[in-house]
Amino acid sequence: MELVCTSVIRKYVIAALIILVFISINARALTPAVNSTHFLIYDLANAGLSYDQALDNYLEQAYSLYTTTLGMKMAPPCNGSQYTVYVVPQAQQAGEAGITEWEYEYNSSTGQVISTCIVEINISAGLSSQWLEHTAYHELVHVSQWAYIQYTTIPRSYPWYIEADAEGTASYYTDQCPLAQDYFQYGQYEYDPYDYSGKPIINMYYYSAFIYWLIANGIGPATIEQNVFTGNSVVNSWLDNYYIQYLTSIVHGQNLCGSTYYPSFQTISISGSTYSLSVSLQGLSAQYYEVQLPATGTIEITASGGSVTSNIELNTAFSITNTTLYMAVVNPTTNNETVALTISYTPGIIARIVNGTYNVMKESLTLELYVTYGTTPITGTVYINGTSTSVNNGYASITFTGITWGTYTVNITYENSTALTYITLTQPTMSLITSSTLYLTSNSFGYLLFSVNNPNNVTLITETMISSPPSPVNTYKPMIYFEPPNETLTLNPGTSIIRVYFFTNATVSSGQGDIYLYNSPSTAITLGYNVIPARWVFQMLRTT
Repeated sequence: MELVCTSVIRKYVIAALIILVFISINARALTPAVNSTHFLIYDLANAGLSYDQALDNYLEQAYSLYTTTLGMKMAPPCNGSQYTVYVVPQAQQAGEAGITEWEYEYNSSTGQVISTCIVEINISAGLSSQWLEHTAYHELVHVSQWAYIQYTTIPRSYPWYIEADAEGTASYYTDQCPLAQDYFQYGQYEYDPYDYSGKPIINMYYYSAFIYWLIANGIGPATIEQNVFTGNSVVNSWLDNYYIQYLTSIVHGQNLCGSTYYPSFQTISISGSTYSLSVSLQGLSAQYYEVQLPATGTIEITASGGSVTSNIELNTAFSITNTTLYMAVVNPTTNNETVALTISYTPGIIARIVNGTYNVMKESLTLELYVTYGTTPITGTVYINGTSTSVNNGYASITFTGITWGTYTVNITYENSTALTYITLTQPTMSLITSSTLYLTSNSFGYLLFSVNNPNNVTLITETMISSPPSPVNTYKPMIYFEPPNETLTLNPGTSIIRVYFFTNATVSSGQGDIYLYNSPSTAITLGYNVIPARWVFQMLRTT
């Protein structure tokens, strides 16, 4: 077997734009700004000792965590026992936060890696404290990856999980997620992670959300690297199986550094008994649906023509206890798949409000409901908000007490099936139809007209009272008599015209009265009107 010793350099970057910057320097001619246990920090950008020391602290913290606590291997430095780290301005100007450079020797016949080492790590000057910490943790994951790589296949192909692993690990252990949330923002779940033809390298960083999820679920970085980077194939079935689980799980959202993110849902509204759609998926990708049902019942989702999996059991009928389902449709293969989905729905209980009356003074609400099970009107007993209620040929009546203005839920249960309907009660309004000023004489009579608008879909029962200005002769008597002064109103939905007959009491003078419409047993909305003696009007006309 012939061994060919070849020095190959690759670069891992933590930024959206990759511009490779080559720095030709003689490390021996430089004096390190910081000389620590595992790192020699050379400041080529005049970043300052505090910056260099902070960088070294983050690198040592990451090294200790990764090796001592997490059991991760580290590729050795190419020279000496310490890693050479340069603080440079060029990486920052190129849009890069960090670059790790390595060398490896391999067998040209088999592609097997014989040895690897780290040439240098370049870190940009001018990073914030958080970005500096995050970058240090990110780059040391790359150092670790090279301790596991056994074949040239992965570094030469540069697959998505190289950057996803470094970025996801750094995000998890620094509790900083500068790029992981972009997995959801850019809908990365809809794309094949292995297909990067024409796509920027930054997309790889978005998959850090997946690595974050792996670590959060107990799969440590050393386990990830042992199962991912030691093989001779770019497509990694161990990682792919977990990624399929991840695509299924995020239908319920994912926590990333303290915030929860969700995929975008397409809405499917079921109104009939079946609903069909075609779903086309790239390899290892998913689409997400919010399935809205009119009521609880039985549902079956069948898939044909391709291979998909879901968080919802496919091809089996099951009962549902709510009216909204969140469904992930996941392609578990590395091939493109097009599947036909058919949703078969058999409704359980369906209820609607057909009539209702709200008594404001008693604070009671009586509703008449029409209830069916499937398509058949129910005759028997149902439970409405926990109260046993008789139903005859679909019709049921129930009265609730202690009801005020607002929105209420009506919960109807029958045969372990539940339907919800809602009613909103809104206060009425009123306005005068006649003029707000009455010009009266001592023998005037007529009708006071006002309108009341009932904005609800149910009838309102309330009371009205009209007050009169006091008599100028006897303040204990009204100036105007209304027949009746108090009246119970039954207000159908919409606008009602109220006519109240009145006549005057002897002498008339200026004054103000009020119309009261009760909106509770103890409060009312009011509408004022004015009274002016008609002789004043005549006098004003004669004067002018």
